[in-house]
Parts: sequence; C-alpha cells; structure tokens
Amino acid sequence: MWVPTALLAMMSFSFPSRLRSGIRAHGRLPLLLTLCAAASCSYLEDGGGGPGPFEPRSTRFACTQDPFVIVEGRWLAYLGSEAATGPNGRDANRDGDVQDLVAVLVDMAAEQQISLGVAAEEIAILGDDIYLVTSEDEDGRDWSGDILLDDQVLLHWRRGQGLSYVANLSQRGRRPILIEGDRLYFVDAPAIPLFAPDTTFSYVDVAAPTTVVRVQNVDGISTLDPIIRGSDEGLVFLLLDEAVEGADLNSDLDLTDQHVLALFDANDPIGTIRNVGLAVSGESVPIRARETAPNDYLVGFLVEEASQGGTNLNDPILFDPAWQPAHCAGLEDTDTNDNVLFFLHFAAWFPNPGANPAVNTGLVGSDRILAVPGTGGFQGWVGTLSFEEDEGTCSLNIDDLDDPNNQDQEDFVFRWCEATTPVLPFNNINQLFAMRQAEGEAKGASDLNDRFIVVLNDNTDGRDLDGDPDTGFNNLLGILNPNDGAAARWSLDHGTTGFQPAGVNWMKEDRENGRLLLSFAEVVFGAPLNSSDSDILDSIAVFARFDPIDFDDLDFPGAPIATDSFDAGLVLAGGIAFFRVSEQNNFRDYNGDRDRNDIVLFRTQIDTQRKTRYIATLKNNNFTNDPPGKVVAGGSFGVAYQANEVRDRHDWNHDGDKNDFVIRWFSLP
Repeated sequence: MWVPTALLAMMSFSFPSRLRSGIRAHGRLPLLLTLCAAASCSYLEDGGGGPGPFEPRSTRFACTQDPFVIVEGRWLAYLGSEAATGPNGRDANRDGDVQDLVAVLVDMAAEQQISLGVAAEEIAILGDDIYLVTSEDEDGRDWSGDILLDDQVLLHWRRGQGLSYVANLSQRGRRPILIEGDRLYFVDAPAIPLFAPDTTFSYVDVAAPTTVVRVQNVDGISTLDPIIRGSDEGLVFLLLDEAVEGADLNSDLDLTDQHVLALFDANDPIGTIRNVGLAVSGESVPIRARETAPNDYLVGFLVEEASQGGTNLNDPILFDPAWQPAHCAGLEDTDTNDNVLFFLHFAAWFPNPGANPAVNTGLVGSDRILAVPGTGGFQGWVGTLSFEEDEGTCSLNIDDLDDPNNQDQEDFVFRWCEATTPVLPFNNINQLFAMRQAEGEAKGASDLNDRFIVVLNDNTDGRDLDGDPDTGFNNLLGILNPNDGAAARWSLDHGTTGFQPAGVNWMKEDRENGRLLLSFAEVVFGAPLNSSDSDILDSIAVFARFDPIDFDDLDFPGAPIATDSFDAGLVLAGGIAFFRVSEQNNFRDYNGDRDRNDIVLFRTQIDTQRKTRYIATLKNNNFTNDPPGKVVAGGSFGVAYQANEVRDRHDWNHDGDKNDFVIRWFSLP
C-alpha cells in the first residue's frame, strides 16, 4: 500500500506521487457544426491547429441537466437539447417544434462536430458505425415506411453514408440495445409472425452493419420474444414474459411471471438462447457472469421466491444440516418474500440443464453478486450482500451470543459459498462482519483479482475491526481469498510495517484496467494526506491495484489532493486518471473565481502520479445524487464532461445566452 512518504515521513507506506505546482490554462477553439435536414448529413473539417491535449473544447448544442453522453474510440456522442440551444430553441430535426433531444456527434480525432438532425433516445457506437434509437412520433418522420408514426426504430449512420433505417424495435423493456464484441444486439418488432426456432433477439455486426440476423431458440420448436437485461463478460441476460410466450416457463404452474431468466453466449458466433427456467424480480436484478474458460461462465443470480411459485427457497430443511450457522438454529426464515442466490456453470448447464441445473444456495441477496473462479480443486465461489432481516430473525454477524445489543437484524453481511453441491456457506461467526454499501457503482463490494473486496463497518458490526476503539465512522476495506476455503480470513491490514487499515467512502470497479477506484479516508489512516491542510477530514482519490509480484497486496496510488469524499468520480483513460476535487476540502481556489465552493476536474498519470493538474470546473458542487458518468471516459482520443454556463458565467456553446448545460471535451496526448 502506498501513500506519499515525501509528504509525511511518519507513514508506513507510500504513494510515489507529488502534486506539482501550476495550473494549466484551458483554451477554447469552437468546432464546426452542421445541421442535417434529411437522412443524410454533411460535415466540415476543422482546419487544424486546435487546442492541445487536456484543453477543453465546447460543443454547440446545449444538453439537459442529466444528459445521455458516451465516449467510444474517436467518437463522442450525446443528446443535444433543442429547447436549450439558442434564445428561442433550435429545431434541428425540422419537425416544427423545439422539444426534442437530437443526436450530436464529435469526431475527436478529426475535431469535427456533426448534428445528425434526428430526435433520439439512445446512441450506440460500434467502431465507426453509429446507431440511434428513435421514436417516430418524436422525430416526426416515418422511418419504417408504414405510413404511421408509432414505431420505435433503430437507425444507422456512417461517415459518407448518412442515416438509414435498420429495424423496428420492441417497445417492451427498458434497454433497447446492447453492444457485445463486434455486434449490436436488440429486440425487434417483426412485421410478420416468427417461425421456430427464430426469436426477436437479433443483431447487426461490423461486417454487415445494417443486415439483421436473428438469434435462434435452442429448443428448435418454439419462438421467443425476450427483453434485454444486460450482459457480463460476454454472457447476455434475457428476460421472458410467460404471458407473451403463452407458456409456463419456470414450472410453477402459472402463466403470470414476467421475468424468467434466459442466457445467450455472445462469445459463441452461432450461440442460441436457453431458458434457465427461474423467475427473477425484474430488469434491475443483479446478475454476475465470470468467464472461467472459453464459452464457460460461473453465473450467479437472484431468484424471487414470490414469482417462483411462492416457495421458501432459504428454508434450512432444503439443505445439508451444516448449511445454517449454528447460532441461527430455530431462527430460520419462514416467508416467501426473499431474493435468493442461485448459481450455474454455463458450459455444463447449457447442453444438459436437466443433469446440471442451476443450484439454490439458500443465501438471501440484494444489489450485488460476486463470482471468483476456483483454484486448488475448488469449483469457484459466489457471494452476495445479505440483509439479516431477510434471513429470519438471526443476527448473522453477532460476535457475542450473550450481548443483546449485538443481536439485531439490521445489517448487511457479505455471504458466500463454493459453487458446488452440497451447498455449504462460509459460516465462521468470527468472519461474518457487517458491511457498508459505500457510494459508487460497486456498492462496497468487488471481486477484482479473484478476491472478495468488501467495505466492512465496525460501527454497525459492533466489533473493533481496526484496533481503534472509536467505531463511529470506520468504513474499512477488507480483502478475503475464498480459495483459502475454511481457512479464509478477512484482512484489513494494508500497511508495509505495522497494522494499517484503509477507509473507503466511494468505490467503483475498472475491470478493464484492473483497478479499484476509491476515495481513501484520512480519518481511518489517522493523518492528513492532502498537502493543503492539516485536518484528517478529507478523502484522496486513489486507483488501487494488486501488486503484480504479491497478489495479496493491494496498493493505493493517488495524488495528495482531496476529492469530493462521497463521489470521487474517478475515471481512467489513456493511462491517465481523472477525478473530482473539492476546493473546500483543499482550502484552495483552483479555478480562480475568488471562491472555494467548486468541484473541479483534475488529472494525474496513473503510473507515476505526476503532472497532476486542474482541467476544468464541473457542472455543480455536489454530484452525490447524480448518476455515475458525468465525467465520461471512453476511447483513446478524449474525455467529456458537463459544464454549467450559469456557474461559469460563460457562453460555452455560443448560442447567445449563458443559461445552458454544455458538453465539453478534451483530447488525450
């Protein structure tokens, strides 16, 4: 574990980093925008000589307060607001109103802006192919050619080809499109009935970007009309509605279940869909698929008792006598209101689900599922965040059976088991601790580097986990290797000399870069880490990684400057970390506006933490309740963020007012 030893000689480990003096000025060069009136669009080249790396440029269309923005490869795409652009709005798609959100592209490599002149709800980028989800009634055009304006359609755009119609989309489900590998998947609304084994789940790919290919149903005798839940490591999760399919898909003798799970392997070029035959709670159900070998996955998901025949799936009578923690005997769950963790091994299950069915672990779950491949003869591990109240009347993390103060059912406890039968959860009472769902996408739990990494909390647990008798605040990062089996223990010591815990307020995974993005709390470390004040009330943005030599050692590199403690907003792109910095927490006016009330954007190099610099002022002063992604990292060309003209007192998009939210972006070296 590293902290800045040059900053504090008394610390027991070091960040190899230093905040260098000076702030880079952020210049601006307007880019060219072309409005499209029809299905084709022209664009103009910027003449070159634009701003250098990290110097923000502005887009011309204003955006909403909560915009849709993506960055992928050389492309930045977002939905621009007609109503907010210009004093009277701008009718970009020429439908007679200024109420639409329209698709806007930025080619960051060529420094061009392009308005596609069409109302859109979502944008996807697949190489240089751009796809739009568009409602005809909002856009005012009959893209499907059926005279009516009632379709939701998929459109395609590529430089030099303009916009073209691809397919009618199903209007069921929240997620109309999904990219996996070189394909864009969607559920279409076919004009004529399907014939088995075709399904409405379809794709286009980079080799034929407008040719629709239907995925087939593995049973060969029926059609399927699913909705898309999401994907993980190449495995796609689909949901089936029994009323739509006209069949009892989960064998509970009714036709009322709306979300029966099905799976599709997108890494198999000729993959087919298979129904798992178990009902889940809805489109937000957490699912984890960990690729363990080519075309094989350890899959964990939560089954809803109420939809699965009203069955008590965590009744101890269903399991081995050792399944239940000994101190919970007589306190077991008796209702059918829970979501319960199941697992399956995909390569064994898919060809023969009868012989290798999904397995009930009996562990109640919520919000997050983790999966770790097995080593040393183990078959892999699955875990989830269990709320004690859902597990009968037993206090899972009780540390003193005689102390009634520790016998509540108000905690979340991370629980796990080996992905084998008989199911035997890890029940060591001395290692079942209350956890805290820290702010950030990871919700305080990760399986990075084949370890369980969980934010434990000694306040809610009632036990002193860090050797500090003060248990009033400590969110402590614990690491456990489940492949240690019964000998597995949580480690909270991340120091090189002496016991040193790590406090965490915000947490996000970056699996692509093998990093765990955190806000690292001074109060747990016990000393100031940012160079601008002497209190221990702040947090430092760190991009943790496991040491490549010692896989059990988690290092915490980061620049010694205080972030927004509960929303660090860390993103990585091109070997550079971008993160939110609080002027108030650092007692500094970074943007020169004569106050210390702003949240600003900084950058630093991941490998050395050098060249730490201010880039820009962000949208507002509190991102805690905003969805992640207001700072958007994507491809190798640039990063986008949202600016607020009112706060900046600047007309960034040159529309004659200073009232807008504007997407700004900068290139990477």
